[in-house]
Amino acid sequence: MLLLAAVLVSFQPARHAPPRCCADAAPPKRVRRNKYAQHSKADAVRESLRFSRIDDPATAAATTPATATPPAPPKIRVRGEWTYPDAAAVDQRDPTTFGFTEIGTVLGAHGINGELKVRTESDFGPQRLCERGVRWLRRPRRRAPREVALLGGRKGPGAGVYLVTLDGVGSREAAAALKGSTFFARREVRPAQLAADELLVWELEGLTVARAAVGAGAGELEDGELAAGDTIGRVVGVVPREEITGNPELGNDLLEVELGGGEAVADGGEEEAAGEGGDGPDTVLIPYVPQIVRAVLPERRLVLVDPPEGLLDLVQPKRRARVVIRGLLKAEGAT
Repeated sequence: MLLLAAVLVSFQPARHAPPRCCADAAPPKRVRRNKYAQHSKADAVRESLRFSRIDDPATAAATTPATATPPAPPKIRVRGEWTYPDAAAVDQRDPTTFGFTEIGTVLGAHGINGELKVRTESDFGPQRLCERGVRWLRRPRRRAPREVALLGGRKGPGAGVYLVTLDGVGSREAAAALKGSTFFARREVRPAQLAADELLVWELEGLTVARAAVGAGAGELEDGELAAGDTIGRVVGVVPREEITGNPELGNDLLEVELGGGEAVADGGEEEAAGEGGDGPDTVLIPYVPQIVRAVLPERRLVLVDPPEGLLDLVQPKRRARVVIRGLLKAEGAT
């Protein structure tokens, strides 16, 4: 019996042994395919994100066809009651470039009911932070502000500090999580306390500055009416009086004017207007007082000034870039 069993085992065919020629071949790899790729809308969504994405210039240049026609310049868009600026002038990390103005910064939580302690430098703090309505809040490490509902506010401890309550923030933990956030308001929403002849700082930026000429006998202007003379430059900023004197009741504001055009270029040429260092045009500070700033015409984007002699010579030259040498190369052949 033992001999018969051995014979049967020796003649049993090897059914599962692979062929000799394919014994060392690697098994085929499994190809994974995304069956939902045909339904993806990632490319369409990316093209729609105009104000919330930052494209790599190198990547954008590589993906742009060489024969593509340049797109038409974007126009000012109006959606509802808000105006959106040209996309070329938008800095995605600076909400003030696309229709917002900063009104306060969250210092932290106050109490246990979710109140926020907000510091503001706005001249309209009570209206901006105490009146019920819609505001915009940008959290830390976020680029764009989000709409929030302000339920109310009251004067807090310290100068320029208010205690603000938001809808949906009802605990100290939720309020503390908003520390470092920034409150914004739409520029189109003008404070009610603003007089008809008063302007906000951002409304002066970008206006053309020209000499005021008396319109006696000048075209259709009546005697005493002001006309625009030689162009001096444009307003690039405003220096508040409290930054100079430390007291808002002393001194006066200053218009920071970038020289260019008119006499500024005609007298000294383009090189002088561009500054000695070639880093851009020089600027002058013009006191914002009625004796010098004779008229502000926002509808014409114009500021008429009558500067005293020598004021425009007090330029603020652009500083040239400093070159710092951190090491010297050895002379050729030196060890």
